[in-house]
Amino acid sequence: MMELGLWCGSLNEGSSNRAALDVVARSATRLGVSVSDLGSIAEVPAFVPTQVDEPPPIVAQLRARLEAVDAVIIAAPEYAAGVAGSTKNALDWLVGASTLYRKPVGVLSVGTTGGAFAIEHLVRTISWQGGLVLTTLGIAAPKTKVDGDGRFDDEVTLGELDRFTETLVGACQGTPADRLDRLTAVVSRYDIDPARFGQIR
Repeated sequence: MMELGLWCGSLNEGSSNRAALDVVARSATRLGVSVSDLGSIAEVPAFVPTQVDEPPPIVAQLRARLEAVDAVIIAAPEYAAGVAGSTKNALDWLVGASTLYRKPVGVLSVGTTGGAFAIEHLVRTISWQGGLVLTTLGIAAPKTKVDGDGRFDDEVTLGELDRFTETLVGACQGTPADRLDRLTAVVSRYDIDPARFGQIR
C-alpha cells in the first residue's frame, strides 16, 4: 500500500494549513492510501552546515520519517513574501542527506493571498534537492472557508483539496511518463528545466 507523509510547516495552533492537511488525509484514505503525520518541525534547530552528516536527533528522525514514505505533501504558510522561515530551515537540513531526491511531492499553501510566493519558493527549494513536485495548490482567504472550529467546510475548497490529493496519488501510481508530465507542468511555470531531473522512474 502506498504511504503518504503529511508535513505541516505552520507552528500555530489552529493552523489553516493543518486543517487543509486533515482534508487531504481523509481524501487519501478514501483512495486506499496509508497516511502518516511526519511530526512537528517546532523543535528543529537552526541549520548548521557542519552538522549535516551528524545531525541533531530531531533532524535524523525527520529524515527517517520522510525516507520511509512513498510521497509527501508539504503545507506551509507564506510570510513576508516567502515560505515561512521554519519550513525553509527544516528543508535546508535535508539537502546534504538527499532525503527528498526522487521523492514525489505535493506543495500546498493556505493563507490570506493564497501563498503564491511560498509555493514558488517551495517548488524551487525542493526541485534543487531533486524532489519531484507533481502538484501545487494555494488556498486564499481561509477564514471565509472554515466552520467555527476551523475545519474547512467550503464545498469548492474541499473539491480542490480532493483533486490535489488525487493528482499526486494518481501520478505516483501511474507510469514514469505520467510523473514526468505532471513534473513538467509544475516546474515549467518557474522556468525550471525538467531535464535537470534526469530519467524519471
